[in-house]
Amino acid sequence: MDHPVLHVRDLHVQFVTDTGTVNAVNGVNLQVKRGSTVGIVGESGSGKSTTMMAVMRLLSTGARIGGQVDFLGENLLSLSKKQMRKIRGHRISMIFQNPSTYLNPTKTIGKQMIEPLLYHHLASPAEARRRAVQLLGDIGISNPEKRFDNYPFEFSGGMLQRMMIGMALLSRPHLLIADEPTTALDVTVQAEILWLLKKLQQETGMAMVLVTHDLAVAAQVCDEIYVMYGGEMVEHLPSEMLLKSQAHPYLQGLIQSIPKLSGEKGRLPYIPGQPLGASANRPTGCIFADRCAYRFERCAERPPLLQLGERHEVACWKAGAEVSV
Repeated sequence: MDHPVLHVRDLHVQFVTDTGTVNAVNGVNLQVKRGSTVGIVGESGSGKSTTMMAVMRLLSTGARIGGQVDFLGENLLSLSKKQMRKIRGHRISMIFQNPSTYLNPTKTIGKQMIEPLLYHHLASPAEARRRAVQLLGDIGISNPEKRFDNYPFEFSGGMLQRMMIGMALLSRPHLLIADEPTTALDVTVQAEILWLLKKLQQETGMAMVLVTHDLAVAAQVCDEIYVMYGGEMVEHLPSEMLLKSQAHPYLQGLIQSIPKLSGEKGRLPYIPGQPLGASANRPTGCIFADRCAYRFERCAERPPLLQLGERHEVACWKAGAEVSV
């Protein structure tokens, strides 16, 4: 049996504030298998990045995390900080959306790349440099020997993102988490980065989680997609169904809101109302009901994830009723 590399069960994240307890993530479940790419999509504030930061145990000390996060059979939530440091940057790596925020401007690119290898005793300084220079060349950085000794300000945004990918992959992780890795890049560079990620994944067999608000990117890169709204998973489906067989009204609204290239004039469709962000006061019924055009009496009751078919689940009473008829 092919066990998942990552299996998240009933994940909850709460933040204790002066105004009360904020529920940021509520009962999230997901699986990522070896060699596969899972996408997590949704609007800003839906809980995508918080979910992955909880998996990595990188949230602030004020966060309360509950549930289970199994990584290769080991529950990450039960590990000590020291044990987690042995996993981060080695067996699990993460790419963040703004490289300059996470890089030290006073250290060379090369020194920052090889830090995880040296910290985890995966290579000698000479071997770490050799591997880093080779990987810089593999990811499309010209003159890698010279670039190894450059500083971050000497790199363009696209080059910095490539370097971050190289740093994340240098330790050959079992799982790569890419949090909006192409948001600040132009379309051409974005396509190159996505192609590079898939190429390196195929070569290494690693599992990957792609966090994105871009549905087109998710459909192009991912095998399966989880849709988040208000800190909950509202739909899970194969990527080939994303643009043609979505069942939840929220996902349908997101798809309809994508600008068309046909040149047709008219008002762009949108989802009315305000997104449900992290808050202390959450609705007892369907979390999307206030913005949904299809709501009816039963929406006052919270829907579970209903099975629509193989690898297709949706938290919607209407969608479940349509399938069961």
